[in-house]
Amino acid sequence: MHLDLKSTIRRYYQIWLETNELYSQWAEQHGITINTLLVLYMVRNTERCTQTDLCRMLMLPKQTVNSILKNLESRGYVSQQTDSADRRSKIIIFSPEGRDYAEHVLTELYEAESEAFNAMSPEEVNGLISHSRAYLRHFRKAAHP
Repeated sequence: MHLDLKSTIRRYYQIWLETNELYSQWAEQHGITINTLLVLYMVRNTERCTQTDLCRMLMLPKQTVNSILKNLESRGYVSQQTDSADRRSKIIIFSPEGRDYAEHVLTELYEAESEAFNAMSPEEVNGLISHSRAYLRHFRKAAHP
């Protein structure tokens, strides 16, 4: 099979961009930015999460992450505690209110994502995951030979 690679890559980017736009719109409908949504997700799902980790994992500037964390701190949702293993780092900790807030927001997101996956056949879901993983594997090799 011969693919028009430029067209294929454009189609892939269009899907990727539309997906990102949907997540951004979802976040805005819930009163937060996409970056705040991603920070909430990463803090909840990363053991011993630091600001440096967030910058690296989310590819965001330190200033952006710092602003998000300061906003969450001012709302009483997170605090930062010095990491006993590396005194230069601070671990981001949810307050009980912050954990409840993150769980509420992320549960609503999970419900929307679940609805989308439930509308797909098991073959479509497995294909999406396996094909995405294959693309990532091959792109990683091409981008970092």
